[in-house]
Amino acid sequence: MPYRVPSGIIDGMQPTLKFAPLFIVTLLTAQALAVDSSDDLRLDRPTFPKGTTVVTSWASIVPPIRYSDDWVTKATVGVGYYFWNNHSLNINAHGMVIDQEGGESAEGTELSIMGRYHFFNRDKLTVYLDGGIGYTWLDSPEPKGGTTYNFNPLVGLGAGYQLSDNVWLIGGARYFHMSNARQHGPDKNPGYDGVECYVGVLVTLN
Repeated sequence: MPYRVPSGIIDGMQPTLKFAPLFIVTLLTAQALAVDSSDDLRLDRPTFPKGTTVVTSWASIVPPIRYSDDWVTKATVGVGYYFWNNHSLNINAHGMVIDQEGGESAEGTELSIMGRYHFFNRDKLTVYLDGGIGYTWLDSPEPKGGTTYNFNPLVGLGAGYQLSDNVWLIGGARYFHMSNARQHGPDKNPGYDGVECYVGVLVTLN
């Protein structure tokens, strides 16, 4: 019997899916700009060639947007591998603290898988799109009325500046969503939206 994704997961991620057309258009536009064959004009030069391994670390703060109220702070470390020039897959571990209404807080961890595409590379500057999904475990429900576990889709735009041969300063912003995808029904899935603003470093190992 073929596996079917529970309808609740799709319904719970609808706020994130609204951003998918914008993300796709931006990605296709970047790809189109990279078509020029001139080395001086190409935006997709392999600043991060196929086979490159990286370690990344960043700190971030997530101000709430839309109907959300809580503030999230995160510390992250991750590893990535470039399967194609300027295209990587990354696995990240996050520590998370959430300041909730009423002076309470929730703490926990998150694991995420993210892709990154460097669509503009010029001298020491790189600009990239990244996004993926995470899974969070917390010591108390977030948002209140929800659950202690959540799915975390995210997507955004970032930039890096090369500090040395193998060290890059990185920073950017991502749309950040948190919900349990209606695993216990809509009444137990209040959801959270924010903008993750981060700064950190990326280190190439080869």
